[in-house]
Amino acid sequence: MRSVKNDMQSSALVFEKLVWPVISPWIDAGELLKMENVKDSNFAKLLDMKAGIDGWQIHSDGMRGIASRVQITKAWNTFTVRMSRDSGSPTEYEKRLKAITTGKYIYPYLTVQAYVKTWKGPILSVGMSKTSDIIEFIRLGLNTVKRAPNAEFAICPWTEMQQNGFRVKVKQFLS
Repeated sequence: MRSVKNDMQSSALVFEKLVWPVISPWIDAGELLKMENVKDSNFAKLLDMKAGIDGWQIHSDGMRGIASRVQITKAWNTFTVRMSRDSGSPTEYEKRLKAITTGKYIYPYLTVQAYVKTWKGPILSVGMSKTSDIIEFIRLGLNTVKRAPNAEFAICPWTEMQQNGFRVKVKQFLS
């Protein structure tokens, strides 16, 4: 049986090996700094838990945080954002909204969601948007909501975001 930790490691590896080559031309390439390569694992954990940053794009002009979600499932072609937890713990939506609206905290500049057939590939689809655009789409109530065990998620379809004027880069692959 797979653990959450194993799935997170697999997701990070798929992002580096399969997804990064797809999205890097969209964002003027640069280098990907994976959080697993950060020597201070507590710092990497804090960046993930508090800011939602899974990696950094290092570019000659600067750097920016990236949130990534890779899932083994059919290509839903949506961004999913946790809106509430039954436990009452702060959610991704609450943390990103506060960081964006107050300007006091860091958050991932980009969010990438990819769907793969297995942890070895192939990629089914990849979507990328500015995190602030995804949060604004939700804030405007343009999303739908899906209930999962112990939580609710905002579902943000890539095509609906595009139809509402949000920039979303999408690449579909034959399955």
